[in-house]
Amino acid sequence: MALRLPLIPLKKQAFYRSLRPLITLPHPISPSEANPFGTQLAIETTGRVGSVAVLSGGMVVFEQQIGEPSDKQTRTASEIGPVLQAALACCHEQAEPLAFVSVADGPGSFTGLRIGVTSAKMLSYALQVPLVAVNSLAAIAANVFDQQQKRMEDGGTLATTLLVACDAYRGQVFCATFEKSLLMPAVEWVHPSWSPLCEQVEILESEAWDSQLARVGATVDGVAGDEKPFRKYPIRPIERVQADAVGVGILGVRAAMISRWTDPFALVPRYLKPSAAEEKAAASLKPE
Repeated sequence: MALRLPLIPLKKQAFYRSLRPLITLPHPISPSEANPFGTQLAIETTGRVGSVAVLSGGMVVFEQQIGEPSDKQTRTASEIGPVLQAALACCHEQAEPLAFVSVADGPGSFTGLRIGVTSAKMLSYALQVPLVAVNSLAAIAANVFDQQQKRMEDGGTLATTLLVACDAYRGQVFCATFEKSLLMPAVEWVHPSWSPLCEQVEILESEAWDSQLARVGATVDGVAGDEKPFRKYPIRPIERVQADAVGVGILGVRAAMISRWTDPFALVPRYLKPSAAEEKAAASLKPE
């Protein structure tokens, strides 16, 4: 099946075409031609700090953070351009051409999601390569499972079940539980029904979140994600030393194995909840 490309306004097409010289492609890569172990560019911008990674042959060959956690003025939009340029240059150096782009599509920051998803759609269109969408909480879990696997090889311990949580703002938490065996099956054994889009993400108020954390130690081995949801509790999220874009790429390889591509024209951020402005507007329309 031919790759569907989004309809782009004429004013923007010149900018998108300007990306082409950054990567040499022998011809457009259709979904049926994409090599799961070829070069992949992964994008994660679901929070104030984002990241970009390049995987080739299933190995991470480039990863770079976008912004700084301590800088409250940092905005991913102002930082992502140079990082993408460096990542595309790295792709150009690989033996295999860029095979596909992957992106975390939510949940997360409204601004961050728009930036990451728009960038991924732009690259998919401009470079004519397939696109994979990945749940952002699943990407964090995959990142933690992968780095723990590497540590276990050096004598460390391995969590098999993770509770992942991210700040949903306004006193709420995005959370989901992941089992390593289900989230990260061996690449050669990925079942056609497997999906990188987690459907069990919950949005919890503080009381429900308290109950969820009570499960830690009983039904889950550890927690991961943002610091904020865990601040008033004795448990601390597992430190992530790899960029979360690596987790996006790890799941992207598995999605590519079963050709679970996303139509770049149809992809929209998975916000899962209205923005503060939308909630305020809706409240103003309610009868007194």
